[in-house]
Amino acid sequence: MADQKDFLIESKDLDKSTHVVVTYRLETAGDFLEAAVALSKEQSFSAFEDPVKEKELIARYAAKVVVDSVVHIGENQTPSLTSYVHQGYAGTFVTREVQLAYPVALFDDSLVSLINMVIGEVHNIAQFTGIKVTDIDFPPYWLKRYQGPAFGIEGIRAFLGKEKGPLLISPVKPCVGLAPQEFADRVYECLMGGFDGVKDDELLLDPPYCSFEERVTKTMERVRQVEKETGKKKIYFANVGGDVRDIDRMVSFALKQGVGGIMFSPLVNGLDIIQKYKGKVPIISHNNLTYGMARHPLLGVSFSLITKIERLCGADMAICPAPDRSFYVMDYETHRENVNACVSQTGMKMTLAGLSGSQTPETLYAHGKFLGHDNFAICPGGAVYEHPQGIRSGALSFVEAVEALVNGIDLQEYAKKHEALATSLKHFSKKSKFDR
Repeated sequence: MADQKDFLIESKDLDKSTHVVVTYRLETAGDFLEAAVALSKEQSFSAFEDPVKEKELIARYAAKVVVDSVVHIGENQTPSLTSYVHQGYAGTFVTREVQLAYPVALFDDSLVSLINMVIGEVHNIAQFTGIKVTDIDFPPYWLKRYQGPAFGIEGIRAFLGKEKGPLLISPVKPCVGLAPQEFADRVYECLMGGFDGVKDDELLLDPPYCSFEERVTKTMERVRQVEKETGKKKIYFANVGGDVRDIDRMVSFALKQGVGGIMFSPLVNGLDIIQKYKGKVPIISHNNLTYGMARHPLLGVSFSLITKIERLCGADMAICPAPDRSFYVMDYETHRENVNACVSQTGMKMTLAGLSGSQTPETLYAHGKFLGHDNFAICPGGAVYEHPQGIRSGALSFVEAVEALVNGIDLQEYAKKHEALATSLKHFSKKSKFDR
């Protein structure tokens, strides 16, 4: 009969070249280590009637609890999630983080098999009143297998000819309701105001009033017009999705029209969609559904882990909602973690973090100061298209904010001699919560 110690390991005895290490945040009643071992058994091993063979299989294939990885988070008198198992329980529910080490022999180099095993059904386990998968430490050889982004930040910067400063990539607003020519004309104004690129909103796919093919065709006509008039390269990301039977057609058409990039929603259409098309043009990974999985502190999968997986698959840019305004659903350290998942030094190219959520020139400047680097894009909507002086001035106000940031000039001081920025700061003023 297997003993609890058969499912335990210390980090000094762990070979990370042969294991994938997964970090879980768990809430449970009773003995925490016992619960963690139960998770190990549930996710990698079932009982075997032959005790000798059982021992052999556990040694080779069972996930092991890394006993010295446990971090105490907190405790409550009530469960964080509804529990039918612990109804009437009068004790304490403890929350801790712990690592489980899974032998790579369980899934070889298959990301789908890995996700199925370490995430797939863990949230079904009744013993836990909270369970969230917060990180996965992939073995180094996986980087060779999946390789990450084909272009990344470096490739997008090279295409645009912009070596420094946050990039400016706007979702065209309003999100829906524009006819193809109206959409393209707004693209023209935004790009002429100085933006590096535009993208379809994630809500816009192929509706009757703005068909994908007509929208892409007319938009690319306007993009080429801007490039001719300014002598600068611009990028348009076409949003591709919907039913699987339509995706090949949409991608093929967009590439023939010369789009600079494609945007997918991988949690809607599947992670493999990134791998299938990567390398043709830069790919944006949109965060549709992500916060449905990530927002609760004791349920689902962390945003940073989802972003890390999408980067591994090849996302060149990832939309990351940012604090302060309409998408203020994370604290600042979590925001930093989300961006770090895009830009940390892992041996892969860096993914461009696209900060979204009613961003303004003021928040752009604040993000740059908070993050301490410029390896991000700002993805504003209203502050561009609702600027009192028009779309071009709305776009220009962000260009001026980038200039102030790159040159180390106070934003309010810079605005004194830059009308578009001054108007934006006044019209869209909302004191940044970065200024704590």
